[in-house]
Amino acid sequence: MQKQCYHFIPKPARAAKHEKQTPSKLFDFVKKKVSDMDGIKVMRIKNTDEDCVAYFVTITNEYDFDDCIFEAKHKYDVSLSFVKLNYDFDVCAQIICAG
Repeated sequence: MQKQCYHFIPKPARAAKHEKQTPSKLFDFVKKKVSDMDGIKVMRIKNTDEDCVAYFVTITNEYDFDDCIFEAKHKYDVSLSFVKLNYDFDVCAQIICAG
């Protein structure tokens, strides 16, 4: 019986485990980058076959994510895109103000 300690896991499995942690680190990075922007909240980041998708809500449509996309590409070596979740204004305001 093999122990469940990280150091006993074979190297290929370690690499795969590390790749799965990228979305949470990327999520923290994106949240920090958009924290200066008013009226926006990133809800989640999802891995697809080609890239990562950040889903967000906003009460305005005035944001440019090019700088964040560029930094994510160089820091995490992922292709990042942003998708706006289509909620009405009141729901977006509640989500943004709640957290």
